[in-house]
Amino acid sequence: KADVILVSMPWEMLSLPSIQLGTLQSLLQNAGFRTESRTFYLALMQHFISSTAKLREGERITVDDYAKIGLRYYRVGMGDWIFAVPPYRDLTDEADQKYFAYLRSERVPRYVVARAVQMRRLVPAFLESCVEDILATSPDVVGFTSSFSQNVPSLTLAKLLKQRLPSVRIVFGGANCDGPMGAA
Repeated sequence: KADVILVSMPWEMLSLPSIQLGTLQSLLQNAGFRTESRTFYLALMQHFISSTAKLREGERITVDDYAKIGLRYYRVGMGDWIFAVPPYRDLTDEADQKYFAYLRSERVPRYVVARAVQMRRLVPAFLESCVEDILATSPDVVGFTSSFSQNVPSLTLAKLLKQRLPSVRIVFGGANCDGPMGAA
């Protein structure tokens, strides 16, 4: 049983631990709260690798693909789009076609868009595994750190958690929750 689960969702850099979660976890534990952290951005990469391992080499999702989405194409919202799945929003072909037109206008290469589509198909199973992992600890509070493209991944997972465990308290913090942007 954990009192608090701290979560960092994709699209953080795979090579860096979450300093925010480590610091907060230590503070909460020193205050007497049983606290655990989850760096689900690492779990997502593992999910992509294992889910595409049997495909031909050029069809497998790689660390480089993750980096392109998270670091290069964040400005066009690709990481958020990949996680904009139910229950966050209903999937509609019309909305996706508008988004793809936007990506073409921004000159995002077709192979990057195809990889994002492939990733999106794998996200629901990944989110379900995150829900199961968190619920296995019976937390009272789940805290999300959110910066850059972590908004939609975090909001989607939070909504799934509330559907399955309505009593859980969800807390958001991080750069995306600071100042006027947080209020918006």
